[in-house]
Amino acid sequence: MSQQTINGYSVEHQRGVLTLTKEGKVLRLTVGEIEPIRQLVNIALGMQTLPALPPTISSGRWTVTFNENDTLAIGASDSREGVLSFGWTEGDDLILTLDAAQAIALNALKLGIPI
Repeated sequence: MSQQTINGYSVEHQRGVLTLTKEGKVLRLTVGEIEPIRQLVNIALGMQTLPALPPTISSGRWTVTFNENDTLAIGASDSREGVLSFGWTEGDDLILTLDAAQAIALNALKLGIPI
């Protein structure tokens, strides 16, 4: 198990599962799910200037929810993996954190370190 802090998120990886934690909110995902989640968050951030937002957008089992308090939340549709809330201005940090977590996990695999 390895744990690091990246952009204010605690990132832990163990046995193929990455856990991102911030302010008590937790999201668990596999390395293979990082790219679809990153793309979904990127799409959601691009919707900020729309005159009206849908309640949610989804891709596969992942959903971004647009909340009335100017926050968004990313989580699995089955809610077993947790929900991570973030503000419009924190979305870029989340994307950078996902990219860094993916690099850490893939590097561990490359070196033969079980994650």
